[in-house]
Amino acid sequence: IRALMGGEVIGVGSGGLGGNTITVRQADGKVAYYAHMQAAPARADGTPLKQGDQLQTGDMLGRVGETGNAAGTGAHLHLGVGDEIISGGGPNGGAG
Repeated sequence: IRALMGGEVIGVGSGGLGGNTITVRQADGKVAYYAHMQAAPARADGTPLKQGDQLQTGDMLGRVGETGNAAGTGAHLHLGVGDEIISGGGPNGGAG
């Protein structure tokens, strides 16, 4: 998984519905939420990503997985982009 756009990491999670997640405030002001990653978000060299880190467009964030409520469903990426991200499950969870 690579960053759609550069920006600042505003959240990293490892539990809940999204499992291993990262949330980025992009350079355009939008928020991108990436969920169900195989492991904790990390740079290509394995350095863990944390809140406040700066990203460039295309930076490695992690690998596709099936964590959180995606367990047993096959590896996939849940991606939401918008002005803010809606928390929760169902059709609107993770939507921007």
